[in-house]
Amino acid sequence: MRTQKWLRLIILGVLSLTIAGVIVSTYTEKSARIKAADFTLTTQTESLSLAQFRGKVVYLDFWASWCGPCRASFPWMNEMHRKYAKEGLVIIAVNLDKVSSQRDKFLQEFPADFIIAFDQQAKTANDYNISVMPTSILISREGLILDQHVGFSEKKIDRYERSLKKAL
Repeated sequence: MRTQKWLRLIILGVLSLTIAGVIVSTYTEKSARIKAADFTLTTQTESLSLAQFRGKVVYLDFWASWCGPCRASFPWMNEMHRKYAKEGLVIIAVNLDKVSSQRDKFLQEFPADFIIAFDQQAKTANDYNISVMPTSILISREGLILDQHVGFSEKKIDRYERSLKKAL
């Protein structure tokens, strides 16, 4: 009889902790989202800001010509752009090279089907606390940061794509 009472208490305790954990993780997941910093950057032909993409999912990628993993990320971003642009994905790759000829040489070797923007003074990169290339930030249709990954690994492309699909 005593054993059954203890067993019931243990089961009740485990269930209570499980329910509490689900509530806390759901609350944390929703409340931990922070607003993405707005920015204005230039491209080859125009200025753009994050605000103009409200209602779209933005994949904001910071890169430089000397970055080895960036060479692998560009073909992947081209593929994601082709697959998901019609669903509302916008990819903005923000170049941080101070010398534009280095950037141009990289882009000749790794052409981009998505938006390339320039941040030679690293203002936007500083606003997002970028210290490693590449670093990518996934921004919701409402302008909230959903995900961030530092570096690029071909072993993790399934995870990256799952994040994109979930955001869309």
